[in-house]
Amino acid sequence: MPDGSFYGFEAGGVFVKTENVNPGEQPEIYYGLLKTDTVCENVYVTEDGDFDFENFERTSNGRAVVLRRDFMHTSPYIDVERVDNFPQTIEKALEEQCYDTDLVMNMPVRYALGFGLNSPEMPIGPNPRTFTWGGWGGSKYVADLDARLSWGYAMNKMAGASALDIRTMGLAQALYESLY
Repeated sequence: MPDGSFYGFEAGGVFVKTENVNPGEQPEIYYGLLKTDTVCENVYVTEDGDFDFENFERTSNGRAVVLRRDFMHTSPYIDVERVDNFPQTIEKALEEQCYDTDLVMNMPVRYALGFGLNSPEMPIGPNPRTFTWGGWGGSKYVADLDARLSWGYAMNKMAGASALDIRTMGLAQALYESLY
């Protein structure tokens, strides 16, 4: 934010992908994206200053953080005793959606619903139900459901690498060696 603060999920924000968002199919997300406090990244902006969520001329990796209060139909309170079908929901989220060359990283990547999956080209860990995401420069988070493990790494110096940063690969290797 302009004052240096950050809105993540834990601070009242919701992370959203922006590709092909339109008011007819996703009105909550679309109108939330247009709010002044929303932070967008990798979203095409027209010469008139409007967002074009269907233009992938520069990237198809558009995303944003929308404040929870900026969704039209939300409550400021979450009071849920339990989440039904949580295991089934996680399994559904791990279903492969695409296994093709990522145009930014120029390498084959397996994608699920918003996550990268284990593959020979981008190994994450020894277990099949493992997913990940990371950022340019070496940051990474991993969740391994079979090992009941999650871990993350945020570098303090950018390395100029993306998915296969040697630091995160070394951490993963040491972590799994300590478990098995």
